Amino acid sequence: LAGGQAASAWTHLTDAHFMSISARTAGFNVLPMEDLGPGSRFGLMLLMLIGGSPGATAGGIKTVMLAVLVLSVIATIRQRDETEAFERAIPDSIVRKAAAIAVCMFTLIGLATLALSMTERARFEVIVFECVSAATTTGLSLGLTGSLSPVGKAVIIVTMFLGRVGPLTLFAVLLRRAAVKRYQYPHEQVMLG
Repeated sequence: LAGGQAASAWTHLTDAHFMSISARTAGFNVLPMEDLGPGSRFGLMLLMLIGGSPGATAGGIKTVMLAVLVLSVIATIRQRDETEAFERAIPDSIVRKAAAIAVCMFTLIGLATLALSMTERARFEVIVFECVSAATTTGLSLGLTGSLSPVGKAVIIVTMFLGRVGPLTLFAVLLRRAAVKRYQYPHEQVMLG
């Protein structure tokens, strides 16, 4: 590559690297978000959903939770009774908790998207991006947040609050020891497909 092209390629690479990290944690951007293409926006939404590692202040469903869900799918495809990683079994209670938190996050994003779709005049892609950013408390925006109606602003505020506090509260509730049951229901097979 010529000198200018190599510098440009290096700049693009470092910008992409910074944005991929920032989308999972901080919400800083190095270029105008409106200039990103649909593929880049989709990739940023995925990274915002994944978030950081457990114990970090980043939002999202967390990297380990995603890994547990992926390993659960792999175990199901392989017809294994247990979810496994590195020659260890992951308890079903952990897999269920990860699935519950992921479903709650997707439900929150879906409801916020529905609410903003009814109150705001914007492209659907922009609304989804703003809702994912709010639910994962990332802070990235495609410019819609500043022009929201009062109802739209309330939706984003509630989404941000539930996105930060909701999964933590749900996780705390799920971590509590359940009362010991003295009975057990009979098992039933359910056809899934």
